[in-house]
Amino acid sequence: GAVRGTGETAINAILDARRERPFSDLFDFCSRVDKRIVNRRVVEALVRAGAFDSVDPNRARLLASVGRALEAAEQAEAQAAQESLFGEAEAPRGGANVYVEVPPWDMKQKLTEEKVALGFYLSGHLFKVYERELSRFPRVPLVKLAPGDRVWMAGIVVAARTQMTRRGRMMVVALDDSTAQVEISVF
Repeated sequence: GAVRGTGETAINAILDARRERPFSDLFDFCSRVDKRIVNRRVVEALVRAGAFDSVDPNRARLLASVGRALEAAEQAEAQAAQESLFGEAEAPRGGANVYVEVPPWDMKQKLTEEKVALGFYLSGHLFKVYERELSRFPRVPLVKLAPGDRVWMAGIVVAARTQMTRRGRMMVVALDDSTAQVEISVF
């Protein structure tokens, strides 16, 4: 329910469909849920959040295949009541469950998509992507900052806002290095 773009109705529809048996893949998921409630936006948000990692850890391939999986499920529903001329259902071109092959996301992309879907990082922290580059930089972790100290620090900018003061414009930047989050004023 914490996944942005989903709602209680969609989650309940997914739980109802899963009661029968666990989902085997994205195509099975799309064929068993109510597509009026669990639409493309919901499925894409679930993929970004990592909800399908247990069936396929390649989120890039899953996200690229959402449209194909939904289309295959709709075709299967339309053909369920209809029989072909030869008495068997026609399989879509290329087979029933063909994924769109794309390169997997790197850690930065995976974490960015997670942040979009959940509002926070679940499988790691974006700062870890840059930690190797910063290893030669003599910095103080944000959790060890003390008021008044002059130190070098580094972090991911998670928020920024501009304010007007008597002395001019000032920017308040929120930095996060996975140990802590601090606000810094920049004049």
